[in-house]
Amino acid sequence: MADTSLMKVGLPIKWTQAGTVYYAIVVTVTANVSITIRGAPFQTGGVVVSNLYVGAPELVQTREFYVPGAFGVAVQDILASVGGQYARWDLGAARLVTFAAVEKTADTGTEPKINVKSNGNLVSTEDGNLGLQPVAAGTWVYNSNVAIETTNYIVSRGHALDIRCTAAGGAGNAADLSLVMTFVLE
Repeated sequence: MADTSLMKVGLPIKWTQAGTVYYAIVVTVTANVSITIRGAPFQTGGVVVSNLYVGAPELVQTREFYVPGAFGVAVQDILASVGGQYARWDLGAARLVTFAAVEKTADTGTEPKINVKSNGNLVSTEDGNLGLQPVAAGTWVYNSNVAIETTNYIVSRGHALDIRCTAAGGAGNAADLSLVMTFVLE
């Protein structure tokens, strides 16, 4: 990039490629060289980026979730089944561009894997759509930067949000999951 003067870490961006609008947030800026993003991936293979916009910070919204107890016992949607809660999106149209998770207690076997769901659809494409592996001791693990299924990251008012354990833990005793979803409003 020849000019990154408007790019700041944490700001949302929007761009068009092949007639489709995509969204992400900026996570690093190398002055007048490049940016790193979390969200939809830039298309490669000569597809021209057009209409690149930088948005206001208030267009970035987060939702925090806490699931007490063992969450990696089985492949399941864990907000209701483990956390005893339901979540839905009540703002305007948005894109779920990234998420991060941490657990208080690690699994004594292999760690479970988790993904997030928007309106019943898995959003992360990381690890063959299994998502990420949270770790304990306050270390937040983010979904890979552009491991997002752009047909599933669209969130409309009233859409259900959920967290899915996509691969059970080895011992099933990973516990006390904290997760943050990050959205960019249209």
